[in-house]
Amino acid sequence: MTLHLVETELERKFVLASAGSDTVQVDSGWFALRHDHVSHKEVRRKIYGRWFVIRSKHGERIYRRLRFSPNLSRTEIAVDYEGWLKLTDWEGVTPSKLVLEIAPLQIIDYVRLPVWHPDEGIRIAAWIAYASLLISTFSLIVSLLQFLA
Repeated sequence: MTLHLVETELERKFVLASAGSDTVQVDSGWFALRHDHVSHKEVRRKIYGRWFVIRSKHGERIYRRLRFSPNLSRTEIAVDYEGWLKLTDWEGVTPSKLVLEIAPLQIIDYVRLPVWHPDEGIRIAAWIAYASLLISTFSLIVSLLQFLA
């Protein structure tokens, strides 16, 4: 299951239209595409809500959860504002269109995801967890060396 939108120029949208209201803000950590980017309904249902890595040639990679919106045109992507700024490398004047590559996470991305998460609380918790893992591994090595000596 691979979704690659390579060399596809997409426009940004920060709000989505929905039934019963004028607009819905794109939540931090989400991005939305038009549903026909993935033609098979079974595949769309499998990948909905999963994490993807989005890369642009200009900026950093971001990790976001996927959802679909029929209200978007084929050339639009709905992404939170911070994500768009990262994709444009925090430029003063952000372009309205970018060439993006959207792909599922690889094994190494699952390790990176917590420290690149859009929520600051999760990022801090991830750094604390990684530091704790490093200290406990060091402690285990030292105790094994003392036991063997």
